[in-house]
Amino acid sequence: MIGTIFVFCAGMLFLQRQRNKAQKAGEGYGTELRNEPETAEDLELPNPWLALSPLLLVGIMNLLFTHWIPQWYGKTHSLSLPAWQHR
Repeated sequence: MIGTIFVFCAGMLFLQRQRNKAQKAGEGYGTELRNEPETAEDLELPNPWLALSPLLLVGIMNLLFTHWIPQWYGKTHSLSLPAWQHR
């Protein structure tokens, strides 16, 4: 836990230092960007569920396999590889 706090604090100090350095150099996010394409007003975006469907599929399949695999192979299963038998 102490290591986590140290890494977080060191990272935040570094980011703040870089931010101050960029601000002193006159850098920023910019309000007048050039070479940015115009967004079409009649742009039709895909359904957000399309983006979430792989995550849902992985979650559902993980749940199903958690229940199915013990039925197929038993509650425990061990793998013995031929290379390990010569030890």
